[in-house]
Amino acid sequence: FGSNGLPSSVYSSLSLAFCGLPFVSTDIGGFDDQPAEERPWLRWAQFGAMLPGMQTLHMPWWYSERAQKHFRYLTWLHTDLTPTWMSLAHEAAATGAPVCRPLVWSFQDDLDTWRVDDEFTVGDSLLVAPFLNSNFERMVYLPAGVWHDFWNDAETVVGPKHFNWQKGWSAVDKFPLYIREGAILPLEVSNEHSGFGWAESSGYVTMAIWPKRSGRSEFGLHDTEGPVSIFAAQNERTVQIGWGATKRNHLLRVHLEKAPKAVASSGAELSQFTSLKAFRGGGEGWFFEQRTKKLWVRKNNQGAAGEIRVELGGS
Repeated sequence: FGSNGLPSSVYSSLSLAFCGLPFVSTDIGGFDDQPAEERPWLRWAQFGAMLPGMQTLHMPWWYSERAQKHFRYLTWLHTDLTPTWMSLAHEAAATGAPVCRPLVWSFQDDLDTWRVDDEFTVGDSLLVAPFLNSNFERMVYLPAGVWHDFWNDAETVVGPKHFNWQKGWSAVDKFPLYIREGAILPLEVSNEHSGFGWAESSGYVTMAIWPKRSGRSEFGLHDTEGPVSIFAAQNERTVQIGWGATKRNHLLRVHLEKAPKAVASSGAELSQFTSLKAFRGGGEGWFFEQRTKKLWVRKNNQGAAGEIRVELGGS
C-alpha cells in the first residue's frame, strides 16, 4: 500500500490513458521478488482484473485458501469478459479511446470528475473504485445516472453522488464496482465461477444487459467477427433487444424490474421454460428467475440478425 506500490500503479495507469496509451496492465503485487502482503495483493488483484491485461508474479497459493478462491473468481470474471475487452480494443484502435477511462473522459461536463484520480470506467459500462490502502472503507463518486451495485444489482445508486462505501474486511472479496444503467456486456462463459452462467453457456455469447428504464443503449461487439451492433430499448410496457447479422448464438441475461408476460422473436412467441434447470438443458426459449430478476433467453441466430420483444407484466 506504499506510495510506490498499488496507489502509484492506479495513478500511472489513468495518466497513461490520457497520454494516448489505450492498453495498460499492472504487475499484481508489484514487479518484485519479495511478495507483497496478502491484503494489498488481494486489493491489487481486484484492480488488475479490471484492466485489459491481468498478470501477477506472486502466486495465490503463496497466501491462503481465501486468496486462492478470490483470485480464481477474479481471473474467471476477467476471462469471461474477453468479448468486452476485444470490442473495446477495436474501439481503441479506431478512435484512440482508452479501454479503461478516467471519469472525466466520459463525464467532461461534471466538474467533480476533474478531481477524481483513483476511479475509472471500463468502456462506458463498469465503474471501478479500487482500494488503495488498508482501510475497510473509501469515498466513492458516481456521476449522473443510475448505477447498479455489481455485487447485488437490485441495489442502485442515483448520481451524481459522493458516498462512503463500507463493507468491512469480512467482505475483502468485494470492492466498489458499479454497472451503468443501459450497460450491455458481452461475455464468453464456460463455467459457474463468475456467476454469469454455467458450463452450458459454452459456445454462446452471453449478453448481460441492464436496460435503461426509459430509452435506448447500444454496443458494438467486435471479437471473433464483426462488428455486430447490439441495442436494448425499454418503455413501460416492453423491452426490445436486437443485434446485427452474426454466426454466433446468444444467451441473453437481462435485468428486469418487472416480470415478463411473453417473449417473442420475429413476431413468434418463444417457449417458456418451467425452471432454470430446464432452461440450462438447451433449446430456444426463455425463463425468468424471480429471485435475481433475470430474464434468460436462448436464441440461435444461424447467420442472421435477430431481435426479441419482451412484454412486461406486473412487479
